[in-house]
Amino acid sequence: MNNKDVLNKPLLACLFLLAMQLQGCATSHYDATENAIKVNQDMADAWRKHGDESMARSFEERKAQIIEEEYNDYSSADLLGDIIFGD
Repeated sequence: MNNKDVLNKPLLACLFLLAMQLQGCATSHYDATENAIKVNQDMADAWRKHGDESMARSFEERKAQIIEEEYNDYSSADLLGDIIFGD
């Protein structure tokens, strides 16, 4: 057996596990953001149902702020990760 083969298999396994962990971190972040957007929209709908338009608008403004922050926080590293991991 070649010494290169002995080192390559554990190295590839470690790289694969690292890639899976990074994917999990990214998924967790997007799930939390998606949940925050949904909660703000649900609160806006609830306040609108009760007739308080100003509170409904404040929750929709917060939702728009979260979306804008997420859009502005998207970097080239995120793009590269999305291309590699297929998000």
